[in-house]
Amino acid sequence: MKKTLLLLFLLSCFAPVFSQSYPSGGTLPNGKKEKPPIDLYKIISFERDTTYLDTTLSIQKNYKFNYLRRDNFELLPFSNVGHTYNSLAYTFNKENLMPLFVAQSHHFNYAEAEDINYYSVPTPLTELYFKTAFSQGQQMDGFFTVNTSERFNFSIAYKGVRSLGQYQNSLTSTGNFRFTTNYHTKNNRYHIRAHLVAQDMFNEENGGLTAGSKVLFETNDPEFQDRGRLDVNFENADNKLEGLRFFGIQEYNLIAKKDSTSYSVVTLGAITSYETKDFKFGQKAPFEGFGASYEREKLFTKTVFDKFEAKGTVTFQNSIVGNLSAYIGYTDYDYGYDSALVLDEGTITNRFQGNLISAGASYQKEYKGFQLFGKGGINISGDFDANYLLGGASYQFDEDNAVKGQIKIHSVAPNFNFLLYQSDYVNYNWQTNFNNVKTQELYFEVDSKKWLKASVSYTGIEDYAYFAITEGETTPTPHQFKERVDYLKVKGEREFKYGK
Repeated sequence: MKKTLLLLFLLSCFAPVFSQSYPSGGTLPNGKKEKPPIDLYKIISFERDTTYLDTTLSIQKNYKFNYLRRDNFELLPFSNVGHTYNSLAYTFNKENLMPLFVAQSHHFNYAEAEDINYYSVPTPLTELYFKTAFSQGQQMDGFFTVNTSERFNFSIAYKGVRSLGQYQNSLTSTGNFRFTTNYHTKNNRYHIRAHLVAQDMFNEENGGLTAGSKVLFETNDPEFQDRGRLDVNFENADNKLEGLRFFGIQEYNLIAKKDSTSYSVVTLGAITSYETKDFKFGQKAPFEGFGASYEREKLFTKTVFDKFEAKGTVTFQNSIVGNLSAYIGYTDYDYGYDSALVLDEGTITNRFQGNLISAGASYQKEYKGFQLFGKGGINISGDFDANYLLGGASYQFDEDNAVKGQIKIHSVAPNFNFLLYQSDYVNYNWQTNFNNVKTQELYFEVDSKKWLKASVSYTGIEDYAYFAITEGETTPTPHQFKERVDYLKVKGEREFKYGK
């Protein structure tokens, strides 16, 4: 209902832009009209990297024709579309300075601020995606963007999935509503980008197949080709992840001196974001495999998280020095539950509340053909100590061959569900005081259109946080590995063409 009201409001605000403007006289021009070149259909990323619309048909496009709308090569999907994935390989590319929210396994389809693109188009642009799902299900993604003038654009999109699934109690229903807008003044000194995103992911849970059903599945018993006939552990549980985010970036070119041989630009910026999330788990009756419970029926847990962020940035771009940017940020957060849990061995609090002040910088420079880059960030006050530092270089030999190398270190607290969690199940309540998870990564990449694209990464992890059932336990609890974890990843890809 909330997304419907948002959609009606936004459409009513921008209804006048759908009226087509014709030349004076009120008649359509005769003859054919020249089509705008494809490179005018611009896609602007969070980092302001600009690409243009790709209308070609390729195998790479087919790899993205799925629920996530991106290549899911390293992911193994669960039995129903819209559910979670098992990661077959890992990429340690996050640069967060505070713990992440619970239920990260449900975030594969969750659009973060860095995932949102902005647009500039000479004519209205529409993209529609449709694909069937399992047993009475469909998935759809509709997107529309238009420039009401050369300087103002907005886009509106919605992706929805509903799939019954082939197993008992495995229905999924998800929705992602996105609205973006961007504007710049006539003299190109002031820019603003903003978006509104509302998302929800609902999943029924069944706890997997029973021991007897696993045997029937593994032996491929012909009487159970209909997976709905297999018994599952329970048919009375579901969970739902919801999120709403308002986000805006404003930039003003305070100094802009450019000529044919040199340039110097000083830009002031402000980034503001407010996001609220909640994750709910409900079950009509407890499942004995999860241990004892405080309730005999209608189990329910709700985890909430509110975060407000504000950043002030300054960027200096110079033809000799390069691009240097710095920021200082403020974050206010509120994570937790409605009430504290009092136990014989102590009290488990219900909230983590506080604020952080952070600072960071980034640098880019082209030097003798090398693209040098680096960035870092650190919390300078607050309850969570965290920092990251990344540096590297790339070199483009020609249009078809390039190399890249980088090194990165990152230290941040484990996700919130490792630090504080509450549940109606007795064994799923804890409050810990874990150390920061520390990673060091070395990455190297070779990209040759003629031969192959290959990458090698080595990551060392200290104080790795994980869940495990240890000796004397019957259910998983959070732990930290006291030794170093070494992770090596080698990846290669090659496109083969036959004929023209």
